[in-house]
Amino acid sequence: MNDIAIAPHRPASSSHLPSRRSPTFIPVILEVRTLEGVSIPSGGTTSETSLSFVGVALANGKVRIFDGPDDLATVNVDATGHWSAVVNNLEVTTHAFAAVTLDGEHSPLWIVHVKKASAPVIVEVVNSLGQIIENGGVTDDGNLRFSGTADLNNEVVELFDGGAFKAVANLDENGYWHVQLDEVEDGLHEYQVMTSDGQSSSIWAVIVEASQGTLIEYVHDSKGFVPNFGKTTDTSLSFVGSAKANQRLRLFDNALLTATVNVDANRHWSARLDGLSAGMHEFMAVSDEGKRSEPWVVTVLAKIDPKILLVKNSMGEPIGNGGSTTGTSVMLEGQATPGEVGRLVDYSDTLAEFVTDASGAWFVQVKDLAVAFHTFRVVMVSGLTSEPWVVRVIEPTK
Repeated sequence: MNDIAIAPHRPASSSHLPSRRSPTFIPVILEVRTLEGVSIPSGGTTSETSLSFVGVALANGKVRIFDGPDDLATVNVDATGHWSAVVNNLEVTTHAFAAVTLDGEHSPLWIVHVKKASAPVIVEVVNSLGQIIENGGVTDDGNLRFSGTADLNNEVVELFDGGAFKAVANLDENGYWHVQLDEVEDGLHEYQVMTSDGQSSSIWAVIVEASQGTLIEYVHDSKGFVPNFGKTTDTSLSFVGSAKANQRLRLFDNALLTATVNVDANRHWSARLDGLSAGMHEFMAVSDEGKRSEPWVVTVLAKIDPKILLVKNSMGEPIGNGGSTTGTSVMLEGQATPGEVGRLVDYSDTLAEFVTDASGAWFVQVKDLAVAFHTFRVVMVSGLTSEPWVVRVIEPTK
C-alpha cells in the first residue's frame, strides 16, 4: 500500500462515522503498533507518526480505516478474516481510529495520542561514593555517574562535555539511561546529552577537584567497546583499568572473585574473563588497600538464530515462502538476538540494515523490486544467517 498523507483534522467521536445498519459482523481493531513493532494500547501515547493496524472483519470483504471523520484507507480482508493497514504522516494530536465495513458496521474506537518527542534530561550526577553532585556543584572524586531520561523514540543518548563527545548510553525499556565517566580531569565541566532526533538537555555543570582511585576504565568484547549497562552476545570480555601502582587487584563478578591481577608502575591493570553465563554481570575491581571501583554492569545475551517469520505485500497480505506477488514493495518481519545489527540480503546484495529491538524483533520494508525471483536472507554481525525466503515478483495480469 502506498504511503497515505493525512490531512489536518480534529479528533472525533463515533458519531462522525457512517451510521450502522443491522449488525452482521462487527469489525475489530486487534492491535496498533509502530513500524518498529512497539504495541500501542487504546488510550496510549507515542511520538511516532506512522502506525500499523491489524484487525478482523468478515472474510473476503473490505474495511475502511477512519480517523475521526477522515477516511484514511480501504483495505482487503483475507479469506481468514484478517486485515492490516499502515497510515503515515499523522499529526501531533489525539486520533480516534475505527475500522468500518462497506455496509456500515464499525469497530470500537481505538484512541492514540501522538505527542512530540520530549527532550532528554540529566536527572542526577553522583560520584563513586554515591554523593549527589548538584548542578554547579564541586566534587573531589573524578569518577562520575550520570543518569537521566529520554524519549523512547530514541535508542541511545550521547553525552558531551562542552562540545566534546564523551560517551553513548542505551535507553532501557522505560526510557532511562546511565553513563559512567572515570578519572575526569580537574576543572569546570558542562555536560549535556543529545538524542538522534536532534534534541538536547539543559547543561549540568560539575567542578572536579580530582583524587586518584581504583577504576574500571574500559571493557570490550570481540566487536569493541561495551559501555557500562551495555549488552553483548560474547561470553568473553577484556578489562582495562587503573589503581595505585605496584599492588595486586581483585576483579569480582556479582560479588564472586574471578581474577587477581597486578597493577604496574604506571597504575595500569588488565584482565580477561571467559565463559561468562547469559544474564546480568556486575563487575567491580578492589585494590589491596580496599579501594573499590564503581560497578560496571554488562548483560550477556543468549544468541538467537535469525529467522524471517513473515513477508507481506503492500496491501498487508502474507506471501508464503516460494510465493509470488505483482507488487514491487514487500515488508519483512523476523527475529534474532536482541540489540544486534543485521542485514537483509537478496542473494548477495544488501538491501537494508537494521537493529533488533529489546525483544529481538526486526522489520524491514523493501521497495522497487525487479520482476524476478528474490531470495531473501538475514545476515547478523555475529555471522549467523537465516534460512532463505523466496518471493517471485511477476508482471500484473493485463
